[in-house]
Amino acid sequence: MGDEVRLEHIFDTTQKIEKAIEGNNFNSFFENETLVAALERWLQIIGEAAKHISDETKGKYPDIE
Repeated sequence: MGDEVRLEHIFDTTQKIEKAIEGNNFNSFFENETLVAALERWLQIIGEAAKHISDETKGKYPDIE
């Protein structure tokens, strides 16, 4: 899997997060265990994808860590 695919996974997952948390406040978010579990999984997906981005790509975009 290449960096482009990984970056697409990160982007797609952030879109899912934005859509899922829209309209929730702090309390309503944490009262929804399903939403919290989904967010935890999505953050894992982002972390795994980010961890495998090549040093070459990271070097092209030094402001992104």
